[in-house]
Amino acid sequence: MATLHDALIEITTGIKQALDPSIDVDQHPGRFTEAELGTLVLKKRAVRVAIEAVPQVSVNGPGAIQAQLLMSAFVICGDSAVAPRHQAALTIVHQLLGHIPHQRWGTQYLRPALPASLTVDNLYNGEIDRKGIALWGVAWQQGYQDK
Repeated sequence: MATLHDALIEITTGIKQALDPSIDVDQHPGRFTEAELGTLVLKKRAVRVAIEAVPQVSVNGPGAIQAQLLMSAFVICGDSAVAPRHQAALTIVHQLLGHIPHQRWGTQYLRPALPASLTVDNLYNGEIDRKGIALWGVAWQQGYQDK
């Protein structure tokens, strides 16, 4: 039986495989603190994948869970010799938008990522700018069924 944690691992692994190996891709428990953002920008390009919410859940029979996951991939970039932070972040966002739709991440328990559910948010604000960071969020809905 696959768990929600298994889903997070598979989705994170799939995103990591789709992006340039120099991009630091890992799972994350949720939203970021200011301190974490400062640490991540030292890596120049990073993506953190999280299950933000599980807005729909149904239990069918003994423990058979079906759910709709709200997934997020946070793109964090600092300036580098290769590109300014905003350009680096937009490049990664574009790659994610081309890769996420219809993905089941190599599993049978995840339903295809819904293209119509994709949203992209520029999470720029003054504090983030002062840290020298570009921060974007890519979100989508992903169906899950553990049995």
